[in-house]
Amino acid sequence: MSVTTNTVGQPFDYYCVLDFEAVCHQANPGSKRRSPDDVWEIIEFPICLLEAQTNTIIDIYHSYVRPTIKSRLNDICIQITGITQDMVDQSPTFDYVWKDVQKFLLKHSLICSEDENRPTLRSFTWITCGNWDLRTMLPLQLKQSGFDRPKFINDFINIKDLYMEYNPSNRIYGMKDLLKILHLTLDGKHHSGIDDTKNIAKIAQWFIENNQILKLTTRADEKEVIAKKLHELGDDWAKKKISTEEYLKLVQELNQRCKDLSQYPGYYGTVSFGRNPAARNLSELAGIGENCAGIEKSCTGTDSDFNGSSRRNDRPG
Repeated sequence: MSVTTNTVGQPFDYYCVLDFEAVCHQANPGSKRRSPDDVWEIIEFPICLLEAQTNTIIDIYHSYVRPTIKSRLNDICIQITGITQDMVDQSPTFDYVWKDVQKFLLKHSLICSEDENRPTLRSFTWITCGNWDLRTMLPLQLKQSGFDRPKFINDFINIKDLYMEYNPSNRIYGMKDLLKILHLTLDGKHHSGIDDTKNIAKIAQWFIENNQILKLTTRADEKEVIAKKLHELGDDWAKKKISTEEYLKLVQELNQRCKDLSQYPGYYGTVSFGRNPAARNLSELAGIGENCAGIEKSCTGTDSDFNGSSRRNDRPG
């Protein structure tokens, strides 16, 4: 159970601000479109812990991450992020980093360990600038590294979307746009994970200072459940556990409950899943397979300007 005790009107006492950097090795080098066979790995994991009551950053976690699927960084990733091969070579792999992240959250009583008997936790959520970090990249990395997806990463605030919700006449394309509109400086190097995280934290502080509510923009909802179920059905069909007729019927029933999956870039369809296996053989399901394949614009903001790292030049987030 978590409790909220701040007196500044915010729904959470603590906000974990983050902005990953990742390397991408394209299956089709030079392509401006993502492929399910692209290899993505987190190479920088920063967190700024913002306390709502005092509107200050009270702690920082930061680590570079050594990739394991493809250990060498490509030149464009190094150029954009400023992260060098030596930096990741001297860093822990994701399995160690993820355990350290959980220790960081435990230290501040934001999560509890499995053997604790329902302690009272401090209320918290995550803040990102875009959906990619927590909807796509972290779940993909967890799966690749053999970890289950914890519930505490399901809900978060996409601060760019939240600002546009409060100011619908403004179109925000990324962190730099938002900083400029709020008359805040861009400190450090853009596309350095820790520098971008501090800049996003500064935006969050602006919200608190100006009595803007930092409320959730993304929750694990029925659409995510449906997207996951579609993949499970596709796997069952491919393994001949269910007939094509039964598969089609179940897909149609699920699709009725989620009329616009094409607008949903769900985490379950990240590149590790590839296309829905049924969609490779059933042309009438190709749209469903594509929608659930996680080939989403939220990773790059556009179908162009692909740069081989986790970012385009000014992707949303």
